[in-house]
Amino acid sequence: WRNQAIARLPQIARHGQFWKRRAETQLARSVSNDANSPDELQTLARAAAGFYRSGEFAEAVSAYDRARVAASTQGQQDQFFDLSLTAAAIEQEQENYAEAAKRFRELALAMPEHTRAAEAHMTAVYNCARAARSKRPIVLDEYLAWLEEHVRTWPQAASADQARWLLARVYQQQGQSDEAMPELRRISPESPRFI
Repeated sequence: WRNQAIARLPQIARHGQFWKRRAETQLARSVSNDANSPDELQTLARAAAGFYRSGEFAEAVSAYDRARVAASTQGQQDQFFDLSLTAAAIEQEQENYAEAAKRFRELALAMPEHTRAAEAHMTAVYNCARAARSKRPIVLDEYLAWLEEHVRTWPQAASADQARWLLARVYQQQGQSDEAMPELRRISPESPRFI
């Protein structure tokens, strides 16, 4: 029945975006937690996008989580990465910075060889900083640790120079020039931050 419903989506879409989103949402609610077939994975991904478009952000994140588990189970690593990244981006968009940071970081560390892993980790660092700013007093320990982790894990990535520069900047602000200078020296000449 679900496959028949999926086949009807293009026909429903002819009646307008509202009805298409409504059909996708209803279909999403019918999908079970264990999506073992590629069709169910695609249904979950489509449903998650439908929830997002209709403004049901918590449902969208939940559906993306179910889809990424299905992708992992099926060995679809690129799709797992993309679905995980999208769920984290929704959390960031909703200003759930601590949760977004956690999701981006876990994804990057789970797949450090992925071409976008360093980018995901730097986004985690950004969200970590946003979360730290919302607390009083501001504590930068986790932020510094994640910057160091970035440089250690992806030393050749373009974002590593940005992480080194941010580390040096925090050290300078804290009056630790001895810590800042080695970080500044390690910035590659190709970087716009090169001094």
